[in-house]
Amino acid sequence: MGTGRENDLLKTEEFLSAVAFAKALALERKEGQLTPRLLLGGLYLASLRAKTDGKDDSAIASASLRGTVAELLTPGAEDLTPVDDLKLPLDGALKGILRDPPETLEELAEVLAETVRGDAIQQGSGEQLRHEVSLRRKASAGRRSDTAGPADRIAIAPLPSEWPTFDLAIAGVSCEGPDDEDDTAIEIDVHLHNDTDQDFDYVDVQLLVLDSHGFVLEERSDTEQETIAVGETGSVEFRFWRDSATLVGNSPNGGQVVARAIACCTDETFLGKVAVPKLARTRVALEPGEVEGVLKVVSGFLWKMMPGDDQECEIEIRLLVQNLTDKYLPMVALKASITDKQGTELTDLESHDAILPGALTTVAVSGSVKARKLSGAKALITLQAGRPVAAAIVELSGYWSRNARTKKLRFNPG
Repeated sequence: MGTGRENDLLKTEEFLSAVAFAKALALERKEGQLTPRLLLGGLYLASLRAKTDGKDDSAIASASLRGTVAELLTPGAEDLTPVDDLKLPLDGALKGILRDPPETLEELAEVLAETVRGDAIQQGSGEQLRHEVSLRRKASAGRRSDTAGPADRIAIAPLPSEWPTFDLAIAGVSCEGPDDEDDTAIEIDVHLHNDTDQDFDYVDVQLLVLDSHGFVLEERSDTEQETIAVGETGSVEFRFWRDSATLVGNSPNGGQVVARAIACCTDETFLGKVAVPKLARTRVALEPGEVEGVLKVVSGFLWKMMPGDDQECEIEIRLLVQNLTDKYLPMVALKASITDKQGTELTDLESHDAILPGALTTVAVSGSVKARKLSGAKALITLQAGRPVAAAIVELSGYWSRNARTKKLRFNPG
């Protein structure tokens, strides 16, 4: 190869093996010259083959590197036969990198990866790229003294429950922006496929976005309250804005999205139709009740406050309830429909709580209604509890990259 000055790296068996695999990829793809992407794919395949043969334990064949060259790795690519007896010219970018190559394969892989991802290839030569990688490596070494060391992957344990699992998937991570303040909108779509034998009435979903150190960059929760019948799929979409530099942070090659979900079947009980008291601050006791075998109403009351300056009265319903199970209840809903004396609904109240196993606790709901409409008003009160029937947790590892020209962020699984 005509690459100008060669150092010892270009004469090593490992580098020559990578070139041979790159040529094999070029033949398979019918490409007439070697490019940074092909050589990076060759490095990955050569390192993988060396690992298989027990000759090398380097980290070149990493998950993030595989993600960078994923489009090259068609089924069977890992079984390609390296090609030595073929001469292929180098494209301009690869010539620039190999004119004064790095000293190690790991550094070469970093330079090639930076080029492939387009972070700096339009701005300069291979020498500039190597300089940026060198600065990043020095900064990373300095950080190791006061931060937890980065990991290829943060280990998340399986959910320790006896509930069956279901098909939970992080279907996509997309980015919009950045805006004028360099904030990027992140959209993460989580799919909930019910492959169990029970309908899901309610699904509680938690989402975490981590960097490669395991630091939490974002934490969100949401629910799917439409019934997901057996065999059907629901979805929850998370959208939030983050400072672009914070997302890329000090570890642009590492990131992780984690989703946890608990699916429930719901049971409910009607606690009665209760008259709203005529006098303010007069408590009307509620009859005890039970969401059968799940949640007991120990006591409860309804009352109203004095009207405010706007002539609105606040109505509150408060229950003391006990979880009769040894299971966490992620959803307990207290609902009340306030109607006038003709039966027309004035307002619809609803609250949601989560209750620990065996807990004795208070749930309450409140809202305001014009005082003049409350003569003869009644409250129809219902208590609903979600029983967990399935749970799942899923991780999506990858890395964040940023286009040098448009500044647009992208999450690359792999």
